[in-house]
Amino acid sequence: MLIANSEVYNFNSRDELNYLSENEVPEIETGDILAYHPDEDEYEQLGFRQSLWTDDGRAIGDTSDKEQYYNVIQYTDVLDTVVDAAENRGLDLEGTLSFPDPPYKASFHIEFQDDDATIYAGEDDPINLGMRIRQGQTGHYGVKVDVGAYRLICSNGMVAFDEDMSWEQTHQEPLQRQMIHEGMDGILNGVDDLQARIDEAQEKTVRGADDVVWIAQNLGLDQYLDTETMYDSIREEIEEPVAKETDDGISLFTGYQSMTRALNHHTDIPEHHLDNAYERAAGFIEYGDGVPHPNILGENAVKRRANQLLEESDAEEEWEGETSDLREAMEAYGVTV
Repeated sequence: MLIANSEVYNFNSRDELNYLSENEVPEIETGDILAYHPDEDEYEQLGFRQSLWTDDGRAIGDTSDKEQYYNVIQYTDVLDTVVDAAENRGLDLEGTLSFPDPPYKASFHIEFQDDDATIYAGEDDPINLGMRIRQGQTGHYGVKVDVGAYRLICSNGMVAFDEDMSWEQTHQEPLQRQMIHEGMDGILNGVDDLQARIDEAQEKTVRGADDVVWIAQNLGLDQYLDTETMYDSIREEIEEPVAKETDDGISLFTGYQSMTRALNHHTDIPEHHLDNAYERAAGFIEYGDGVPHPNILGENAVKRRANQLLEESDAEEEWEGETSDLREAMEAYGVTV
């Protein structure tokens, strides 16, 4: 078991996760909030509010003190439920627990270590299935559970392949433990569907690297990678793809990998922003219940970039010859502006 720093914990088994929950993960406690009267030099307790503290004395926020509005959901209760659910299903676990300092929220990335919970992008390219749990103490949500897949060759984050496979609750009710059980069952029962989606994303292709870059921009990845870095880094990652390419172009899965690898290797942003960026990148391989049509992805992206580059007077090329490349793509996709 490796503790990477004071607020990030890696675990390599279900027992190690259980140990961390019992010995390292902070417990949340409540306290009074006092208002100071400077003229009278005294304090008065505020009604209807409470402070939140960790058991080692760090203040993390304040909330309503009424149970109909706020219930403390302990990080340890969530993790203990994960351990129990995995044990009931015979799954071993590994992953990472991440907390800011002070720990007013948390992100748990949990991989299932089981042959029945693995899909493949290639013969020697396994992808572990698992779940991501995000939890906040004072924000808009209490617990959010997403299920998806982790890459083993390069840690690219998680993709929630199906919008129906996401569960969320607020602090207005105690922890709904069935969310975690349903999340595990959802991913284990959906292995064949996920494998089929990966296979389909391997077969569908776009024309080349230019298209991948324009699609990334259209998906909003330029919010997380500055424009120059985005173009250079995605091209760099395409040159060494983990997944196979076809003779007809770059597969949607390879394009997706290049985006997530670029985010993983070329950004230094908070984890919750990185999670959002991964979800945007997933638009390359998921649309509704299936895989998007590559021609629609390409057409929409080329149209948007053409409107920028050809219609806006202050727009500049991101690489030498982009205008020419864009006109060729417009002809290929039947785009006019």
